[in-house]
Amino acid sequence: MADRTNQTLTALAQQEAELTEAAPEVTAPLPGTVIAVAVTSGDTVRAGDPLVTIEAMKMEHRLLAPFDGTANLAVAAGEQVSLGQVLATVTKEE
Repeated sequence: MADRTNQTLTALAQQEAELTEAAPEVTAPLPGTVIAVAVTSGDTVRAGDPLVTIEAMKMEHRLLAPFDGTANLAVAAGEQVSLGQVLATVTKEE
């Protein structure tokens, strides 16, 4: 079930990336703690790939790449983050 959910989320993120002009910065939707980092700086990512997971208000929030490109992380696992803090930036590949 989780694999199908991940596939669906990835497909939706890719469709959204094609239809909208997404910001390259991935920001924290709530203050919380980084509990997982799925990529390292310099990795190539596709729209919808998980970048960072934060825990806030006893819930996990998985933050995804907004479009295809190269990820640059600004946080590490265990760090406390504030609302709106930039967690990662994705640079589009031309």
